[in-house]
Parts: sequence; C-alpha cells; structure tokens
Amino acid sequence: KQWYQRRVRAHVQIQFNIIKDLRTADVVDIRGVHISGCTSLLCSITISHLISDPKSRVVYIDCDRGVSPYKFQQLLNLYNEDSQNVLDRLLLSSCNNPYELIETLENLEKELDRDKSMCSIILIDNILAYYWSNIYDRNLMKDKIVPVIGTLKKHCPIVVTRHPPVKSTKQPDNTVPHNWNRIVTRRFELLNQTNPRYLVDLSSNTQTEIRIDLDTGAIVV
Repeated sequence: KQWYQRRVRAHVQIQFNIIKDLRTADVVDIRGVHISGCTSLLCSITISHLISDPKSRVVYIDCDRGVSPYKFQQLLNLYNEDSQNVLDRLLLSSCNNPYELIETLENLEKELDRDKSMCSIILIDNILAYYWSNIYDRNLMKDKIVPVIGTLKKHCPIVVTRHPPVKSTKQPDNTVPHNWNRIVTRRFELLNQTNPRYLVDLSSNTQTEIRIDLDTGAIVV
C-alpha cells in the first residue's frame, strides 16, 4: 500500500510540476539524452491527466514507435482505475516517418477546427525522431512540422519530448531548428540515464528528483 501511495503521489506531483497553469497556446518542451526517461514521463503525464479530468481527451503521438496500449494499461493498474473508461479517451498514433507525422498533425488541425472538444491536450514523443536521419528530414521539421505545431497550439496545449532516437547509433546533441524555440513557452530537462534522475524546470532553475520503476516505467518520487 505504501508503494502504491508513493506512485500515485509521484504521478500527481510530476504532472503538477509540468502542466500546472497550462493554457491553450502553450508548448512545453522536455529534453533529455537517450534513455533519460522522457517517454516514461510523457506516459505518466498522459494517464495522470486522463484520470484527474474525467472529461479530458488526449492525443498521444509516438514518433519512436515504442509505446503500446499495454504501456498505459500497466500505469492504470497502479490506480485501480476503470481502464476502459480512461483508454477510450486516449488516441494513440504511431508515425513511421516525418511525412506521417505531418499528415497526423494536419489532420488533427482539421478535426479541431470542426470540433474543439475532441482533444484537450496533445503529447508528442519524440520530436527529434526523424531529425537526425538526413538533412532533408531536418528541413521538413523546420519548414513543415514546427509551423503546423505552431498553428495547432491555438486549439490546445502541447507537450513535446525531444531526445536522440532509440535506434540511433550516434549520440547527437539536441539541436533544433531556430523556429522551434520561438513557439516553446516552457522548458524542462531530464538529467541522467539511471536513477536517480532529475527533472529541471529551466525557467525557474528548480529540480525534482525522480526514479523510474523498470518493471512498469512508472515515475516515482
């Protein structure tokens, strides 16, 4: 029971730190090195948001193709929640290349123009997944992906992770196109590749120590 309470408290605290006072037009940037825990953090935010607001609808875009519905089911088991009720409000989309990501974002924009209630927050993991493939993919991010995210944010807040792709054989830095920084409103960084990790709020220079349960991927404070 004590372990369960720690996990629940962690989910609530981490979500509060990252998306407190989040409003339409906000873009939250969470950066980290490979296996720093960005994906686990984003999954935890997803479940916490869905549980804390029973009317919320979340779109989760997986650019690394490493997240399945079972991942969210595992996290829901920590809460003893009705998983069907929660997962019915989660739209999980996997993109194999930058063109699929652009198409997904553009379709989302059209859907939100028709029905603003279809989504209350958009989560994208990992915006750099294709950036390091070749120079043309980098141009796609600058010329297509960033502008459409800049348009999408008028409908709802967006939380994005950026880290070297899972299958990358090199460890590039997290350089992004200059226009990306123009649309970001809040910035966080995950430090360390093993426990304990630290979530740093770059605007206030404060940090929270977190640990990742390797069995479930849950964030534990």
